[in-house]
Amino acid sequence: MREATTTTAHGSDPSDTDDFSPRLRAANQLRQYLEKVDWSHLTYRRQQILEAFVSLASTNGYESVTMRALGERVGVKAPSIYRHFEGGRDEIVTEAYRWHFYRFASAVLEGVDQTDNVHDYWNSLVRVHLQRQLESPENDMWDILLASDRIGGFLPAEAREEYNEWIGLYWQMYAGAARELGFESQNVAKFVKVVVKVCDTANEWCGWDGTQSGLQVCVDQAIAISRALFNVDFGRRARSSVATAQRRVTD
Repeated sequence: MREATTTTAHGSDPSDTDDFSPRLRAANQLRQYLEKVDWSHLTYRRQQILEAFVSLASTNGYESVTMRALGERVGVKAPSIYRHFEGGRDEIVTEAYRWHFYRFASAVLEGVDQTDNVHDYWNSLVRVHLQRQLESPENDMWDILLASDRIGGFLPAEAREEYNEWIGLYWQMYAGAARELGFESQNVAKFVKVVVKVCDTANEWCGWDGTQSGLQVCVDQAIAISRALFNVDFGRRARSSVATAQRRVTD
């Protein structure tokens, strides 16, 4: 990761290193989390089964994915699936989500590692999230499953715990960048969740036409929306400062 000097919204020039930069610290925490995941057991057949699960769940719905359906998709009998996943369907779901997140998070880190200032870092976070949301249909499937699980609690506990752990690390990357950009509100966590939700629901609002130029338009719009949310915070702070000054004059 490159080290440089960046200028924050307040005009200060802190050293842009892991020790001083919240965004770089957050990126390294996510990196360390990913490095703990051992993929040595991801054989060709296991990967086939995981990809078959994601494809079937995205197309036909989560509940429709049976061991027989998986076997038919990869060309083996259903009992053979258990030779690769002894824990059955729950293990497949957990591993499929782990593999999905690993690829997503790796793309996020690859994007921010190519930046050398907080503004580009922020834009990269939004860009990678939006692009993957639009280009990979399984992202919507996982979003729906996780949202439904908050109500029904049907996903394996291990998958739920991993989701909570990694999403917290991902949110920290946004929060670190937001603070470096000058977002001082106590509601920074809420602000981050709103920005992530904008990216999660890109298929609903951006009207992507399937072209690369259209994708870039959607990315630019998402970045503009996130910046507009910054302005809401700065506007609130400005109004608060004016009100405070007026009270002092009155007093």
